[in-house]
Parts: sequence; C-alpha cells; structure tokens
Amino acid sequence: MPKRDTNDAILSPENTGRPHTVSNEQRTSSWVLVLRSSVAFDINFPWATVSSGFLLTLALACTELESGNDTFGAQLEEDPSGAMSCADNEVLPGAHPNCPGNHRSETLGSLDGPLDITADTTWSGEVARTLAGDVVVRAPATLTILPGVRVEAEAGAMLLVERGAKLVAAGTRVAPVVFTSAKPPGERQPGDWRGVVLTGYARSHTTNLPVYNTLDDARAHFGGGPNATNDADCGTLSYVRVEFAGGDTNEGGTPGAALTFAGCGSATRVEYVQVHRGTDGLGLVGGATPILRAVISNTSPGDAVEWAGGYRGKIQYLVAQSGAAAGLVGNNAESQPNLEPVSRPEIYNATIVGIRPLLENGAHFGIVFRHGSSGIVRNSVIANFASAGLDLRGTTAIGEPNPEIVSHLLFWNNGPRGETQWTPAAEVLVSPSFRTKDPGLDLAIRRENPVFKASASTINTDFAPIALGFDATATYRGAVPYDGEDWTLGWTDFPTD
Repeated sequence: MPKRDTNDAILSPENTGRPHTVSNEQRTSSWVLVLRSSVAFDINFPWATVSSGFLLTLALACTELESGNDTFGAQLEEDPSGAMSCADNEVLPGAHPNCPGNHRSETLGSLDGPLDITADTTWSGEVARTLAGDVVVRAPATLTILPGVRVEAEAGAMLLVERGAKLVAAGTRVAPVVFTSAKPPGERQPGDWRGVVLTGYARSHTTNLPVYNTLDDARAHFGGGPNATNDADCGTLSYVRVEFAGGDTNEGGTPGAALTFAGCGSATRVEYVQVHRGTDGLGLVGGATPILRAVISNTSPGDAVEWAGGYRGKIQYLVAQSGAAAGLVGNNAESQPNLEPVSRPEIYNATIVGIRPLLENGAHFGIVFRHGSSGIVRNSVIANFASAGLDLRGTTAIGEPNPEIVSHLLFWNNGPRGETQWTPAAEVLVSPSFRTKDPGLDLAIRRENPVFKASASTINTDFAPIALGFDATATYRGAVPYDGEDWTLGWTDFPTD
C-alpha cells in the first residue's frame, strides 16, 4: 500500500468541503437522553418487558455495565460526561433511532490522505459522522464515542488508533455504538470499508511493522517486542457493533479483519462486541487483549476469529458463526513457527458454529491450529462445519497444543456426512473429555436473527475446572447457558446487506 500523507482538515458541519479548525469545546459535548413513547412493545429479553406509557431515562452517571463476577472483565462505568438533547424534529442519522436530534453532519478524512486526531475528542449523537478516508487517533489523544453514535464509512476508510492513543467507545444495551458501511441497506457487503484497528505496546513479535493492509508508516506500527509487558491500554469497547468491514483475506496468517487489536494489552477492555459480515471478523495480533462476550457473525469468505504474532489474551463467552474458512484460526508466525512469544490464547465457553454451504468445495473448519500456534480451548461447542470440527497443522516443539489444554469440547454434525469431528492430523489432540452430542443449535445456523442459546441440556454435562481470572459460574459448554440469560439479545443486529 503506498504511503499516504497526513491531512488535518475536517470538513465543516454544512458539508461545504472547506476545511476548518475544530476546537476542544466543539469536539466535546455532554448529553442526557430521555425517551418517551405511548406505543406498547416488548424488548426481547427473557427478563424484561417494556409496556405502554414508559419513561426510559439513561442515567449514565448512575449505572454500570453488567459483567457478572468476571475478574478480567472489570465493570465498565458508562461515560457520564454529558449529552444529547432530544427535539421534535427529524431523526438524526447517527443518533439513537428513537431519539430525534439536531440534523448536522460531519465528513472526516478524504482519499487524499489520513486525518489525524491529535487532541482528546468526543463524538456525540448530535452529529452524524462519515469517514470518507482514514482517520488516525494520534498518541496521546483519546477518542471518546458516546452511546447511540452511528459512524458510517466509505470505501477504503478506516479508524486507526495509534500506539499510546486510546479509543473509548462505551455504548449501552439499548444504545450501542455502531460502525457500518456508508452504502444504503440492500447494497452493503463485507469489505465496504477497512474497519477499526487499535494498536498498542504490549508483548509481540515486532515493534516496527505496520498492521497488515493499513498504513505503511509508524502510525500503524504495533507491539513492544518480545520483552515488553502485556498491560498496554488501547481503550474500551463496550456494546459496540462493527459491520460490513475488513481488508484483504490472507492465508499467510495475517488477519485483514474488520476489528483488529494489535499489540493491545490486558488493560484494554472489550466486552459486548459484535463483528458482523466482515471479510475477516476479529483479528488479534500480539499482545493480550481480553475479550469478554463477543459475537462474530461472519457470513463471508474469511475467518470469524484469527490470532497471530504471539497473541496470549483471555477470551470467555465467544460466539463465532462462520460461513466459510474457519471459526477460529490460530497462527504464531508462518515463516518462523518457533518465534517467541508463541501465540497461546486461553479460551473458555465458545460456541463455534458453521453456516453451510456458503462456498461450494471450500475448506470449512471449526478450529484450526497452524504455523506454530498453541492455545487453551475448553468448555466449548463446535458444530456444523463442512470439512471438520478440529484441525492441526504445522506443529512445533514450542507451540504444540495437547489434550490437556484442548479439552471438554462438544462436537456435533461436522464433516461431509456429519461424522468427521476432527481430522486425522488432529487425532493427537483428542481427549477423553470430548463429547459428540446434539447441543440443540439448529437456529444458530440462520443468517437472519440466529439464536445462539442451546436448546439441549447436553451442554451442562461435564465441564473443565475454570482457570483463575475467568468467570467460574460458567458451569457448561458453549457461550450461552441452557438455563440462563441469553446475553446476545437486545444489542446485536444481523442485516444481510
């Protein structure tokens, strides 16, 4: 990719095309949302029904996001910094759809070069924002995006957070932050825009290489090298959706993902995040980004979740719905499989489900370990993949996974006839704790409005002891409990185009 020059211009709210300077006062606004309605409706939660004449007030200073008893997913306080007022005029694109606001818009960046954000900046729902080119948050600035904000992006655009900078996108269940394509519904496709990329100084293979398929200068470099610590803070993503994004898919173990964390450490907070219809879904390169409650609904040619470059983070409650390629793909380094730190994430409670057939005669696996990657995967479900549920390629003495760390998996309906739960190469990983039982996930293979809650109690049979730092109440296999709350409802969305 050719090097692009920095461009600090921001187009005016009137879309005149004339650049102007935005002050810190203009960048920051505070809001309070009060929503009134006389129309009766039900929110599809098993624990809540909202009826006529309701008054819903989002008191951001008083509430905390739900995180159960999770220790690595610390409770995230919603931003109380203030607000968007509702008025009786037309609905603002970018605001919460039930809250009319002042109709203003702002176009950021251009194809001529990236736009740098160099000061702390807040995006509220009072302004509809479109990324016309790359937007880079430069260190040490923080970009804060308030609940309900919708950011649309044109072809090739991306939001890149430089090492030492932060993105704080803290939505709520009823007002998530949404990044999506600028094309109208009905025309949107995976890869319409590049996606969201966060970089940090955490332990990784490299310090001087850019994230694949982004910028080719230091603004896109990631990682602190093999001797760095793993506590780098890239910010907070909570109740966030990323749609129709992603870069080129790459079979060499370099994700061109719709949402990428590269060299981000354990101080980063990622909870309740959905990546929908990306060319690749979630990319994890180096570092130790913790992921808690993520839905990767990936009905495109790429992988749902892919890691590489020494990634060693913790993941719990992961839904990976894959229409092609693989649900989870683990890489260390294609050219140097023994390179340290070796990729070795810890994953508990994943539901990895295939949608088939999307690509005829294409490879379609649940989990693939390759290029020297290891990984702990326990208490998870792998179902409905056309090729096999589990595959192992290119093991090394350092990174080889084994039956002690890949355990307590439930397989169902994998392979051409539903009988190939693992490939011959993966036989070395087979554990007595593996089970082949129907988890009741027939509705999880739907492209529209899938249901990831298992309808069979078989997921409650036999589970591995849960490691320190994870939610120990998850005494079942898979991401969503059979007899508990479906945490995927109320904030996710599954548009086909």
